[in-house]
Amino acid sequence: MQIIQIGLRFSLNDGPRFFGIEEANHLISQGAVVLRLEPGGLLMQKTGEDQETVTTYISGFDAKVVLDDSRLISS
Repeated sequence: MQIIQIGLRFSLNDGPRFFGIEEANHLISQGAVVLRLEPGGLLMQKTGEDQETVTTYISGFDAKVVLDDSRLISS
């Protein structure tokens, strides 16, 4: 069994970037089976702080893909 974190990160400079999806899709194409998706949450980026306040922005979201990799095709 493998658990892969997938999601999307937003960068003010670089724009949106997906992560984990290529790895999950590669395993699925090799015969892994998706057992379940587990909810994740928001990703936050700290932009500054002072003695009273921390400022942040939402920088993305994630989830977990649980895969049965017991029947992977050996390459």
